[in-house]
Amino acid sequence: MELIVGPLAEGQSVDLSDIKMADVLARFDTVDLTTPVHPLPSKDVKVIEYVREEFRTATPERGGRGPLTINAIAVEWIIRRQLELYIEPDRPRADRLYVLEFQGPWQYVMFGHTTNLLGRVTEHQRAASAHGFALVNGWASPWVENAQRLEYNALFYAGLLHHQHYRERFFDMPFGFGVKIVRLIFEAMSDWRPRSGISSSAEVVS
Repeated sequence: MELIVGPLAEGQSVDLSDIKMADVLARFDTVDLTTPVHPLPSKDVKVIEYVREEFRTATPERGGRGPLTINAIAVEWIIRRQLELYIEPDRPRADRLYVLEFQGPWQYVMFGHTTNLLGRVTEHQRAASAHGFALVNGWASPWVENAQRLEYNALFYAGLLHHQHYRERFFDMPFGFGVKIVRLIFEAMSDWRPRSGISSSAEVVS
């Protein structure tokens, strides 16, 4: 709970109904996050936004459960290529958290953990594409020995802050907000900084 409301005095408790989202977001913005984020090239961002608009303006005949367009498939490959940057060459099957964003008739963000990032992403893509959704963004954490508890806490806090969700899927959650939640959880609960092998090409952002 301190992640949301800040340090609490001994014995102090907080009623969830008293928490104001604006205060939570303001607190999040003050936290200096240091986990790597690989920004997408501007040319790829333009392609992704074009595909998002395709989904938003699709007619019932063109949208829904039909096959993905060539543009949507191209965007999925862009995101897969970007996710590869998060995999340390010496730890390809290490456990890690991930955040994925899908766009279709509506948008959702999902969290998870895996020891096979691209393989797990493929599974999510197959499940999503059958319902007319495409992968449009992604992020993954540095490796940890066991990310299961991190995933549990990420889902718990995301559920407190964003109520429109079904299991690990959070509908209409901005991707940047989802990534910030997971980075906060990761950095609060794991100590990855002393390790070597973190890609030097990553951009550290707050």
